[in-house]
Amino acid sequence: MLYHQNSIILDPYYANNERTMANLVSTINLILESNSSRVKRIVVAGFSSPEGSFIHNDRLAWGRSVSVKEYIIAN
Repeated sequence: MLYHQNSIILDPYYANNERTMANLVSTINLILESNSSRVKRIVVAGFSSPEGSFIHNDRLAWGRSVSVKEYIIAN
């Protein structure tokens, strides 16, 4: 997913997020419905650009990963 600068809000209308978000949920659902595979764990990592302080970017990256996690759980 891509984010607006300095934001943790997952905007489906930004960049190609709507399609990426739909593909993510669809792929997870395909695995969940499969008889031959399963979802054991999903690891979500958040990132930010190098501008700004380490603490700010660490919080920004964390918030972005939480927004993706919440999206996955909700969908």
